[in-house]
Amino acid sequence: MSNFITSYAGVLKGFIFIFFIFYTFIIIITKNNNNKVKLVLFALIFFQLDITILSILNPIDRLWFISLFISSLINYNKSKEQLLRNPYLVSVFIFFVIFIFLAIFDQRYSIVKNLIRACLYVVDNFGIFLLLGIFIESKKDAIKVLKFFYYCMLICSFYSIVILLFRVNLYNDFFSELYGTHNVSKSLIDSYRMAISSFVINPHRYGLFLSIAIIIRIALYNQNFSNWKFSKLQIFFLLILILSNIMSNSRASYLALIIGCIIYSIFGLNKQGKIILLSSLFLYMLIVNSYTRISFKNMPQITIFKEIGANTKIGANTKIEANTNSSNNENKKMQVEIEEEVAGSTIEMRIEQFRLSVELVKDEILIGRGFRWLKEEFGLDSTKKDFVMKKGYYGFESFIFVTLVETGILGLIAYFIVFGRIILYNFLKIIKFRKDENQVISCSLSLSIFLAYFVFIITTGEGHMTPITLSLIAILTKYIQVKAT
Repeated sequence: MSNFITSYAGVLKGFIFIFFIFYTFIIIITKNNNNKVKLVLFALIFFQLDITILSILNPIDRLWFISLFISSLINYNKSKEQLLRNPYLVSVFIFFVIFIFLAIFDQRYSIVKNLIRACLYVVDNFGIFLLLGIFIESKKDAIKVLKFFYYCMLICSFYSIVILLFRVNLYNDFFSELYGTHNVSKSLIDSYRMAISSFVINPHRYGLFLSIAIIIRIALYNQNFSNWKFSKLQIFFLLILILSNIMSNSRASYLALIIGCIIYSIFGLNKQGKIILLSSLFLYMLIVNSYTRISFKNMPQITIFKEIGANTKIGANTKIEANTNSSNNENKKMQVEIEEEVAGSTIEMRIEQFRLSVELVKDEILIGRGFRWLKEEFGLDSTKKDFVMKKGYYGFESFIFVTLVETGILGLIAYFIVFGRIILYNFLKIIKFRKDENQVISCSLSLSIFLAYFVFIITTGEGHMTPITLSLIAILTKYIQVKAT
């Protein structure tokens, strides 16, 4: 296959480019809004490939935003009305204003380019989130889309079992070879910490996708909400998802599932449901703990409570060098000393990462070093085949560390304005609609999905999960707003 890909690389890339443009066009012309939303969700799940088909379309999620944006313009008056009703619009606008302000102080590029980069940054994170809910027209549509997401993840789960049996991910191998990206699926299948992925090529992202799907399935069981009962076949399907979640070997996604289920049990279940779910969680944790002990050949003391995140090593007395541009010295060399050796994803390692984050940004603590600085200037780009970690240092494995370095305290404030709004909105709706079971379930599910996602990103450096997670929250939010149909 390698020789074939090398020989016909140009043709294959051209075909893939045409396919994605055609797929975007299909989303735009699809008249059934429910199908339009499903097509976008399908793309967010199956096309998480870390490839670049065109520089302006990197990440590729921008295509799905464009399709929704054009679709909303076609029916402008209705879309405008729906958008203005979005409870998160104001908080995202505040986020946008703060990031425009941050862009002005990024001296690496011109003002115009910085403003464009700031706009794209907001689009990448919140564009689909704001637009997707426009196309949910009824409560039944919202339930259908959630079921569609669940079945997509079921397809991924069956493929992950195939990968486990044959120890090869042909889907990931093809795109990795063609575009020269890091084959994360293969490297983790063959590593001392075996982790199985799927069509979602990164096992950690895949684990979170599965955790969210499991939480959704638990919520949809409710008789009044969707009455999606557990037949023998449905129980089998759920067990397949749980098995795949365990095989992803992502402790962050394990923790996300636990937190998400606990939050949902608190707000969305009666006393009997709480007992059943929490008992099931206890059994899940026992199985996960046993699996991690077996799968980590060189780390026999692993537990999901003590160790959270991806495999990370920091060497003793390591020096990290990065080229940084500033107003005082454009080609300044920065050296950061790490005095203690830390191996594995431990709390000590997180402390070292935090120390390094502060050291890198201490001169620009308020506004940070600029959008995507860690990748563009510091050199941390795990999507490249020739990616070499900086002298033993294996990345910033927390959303908080990455945001602090790149956008400073103001960036963190901007994010927490949006995130705080999501939490507050759903919590207040739970209180307001406490006598309306369906509304409470919808808000509880939204809150549990968000907090599962939030736990995941603060324990990993995976920022790619924002579009799809917030898309599901947008669908549930629209469920709350639409009439009972």
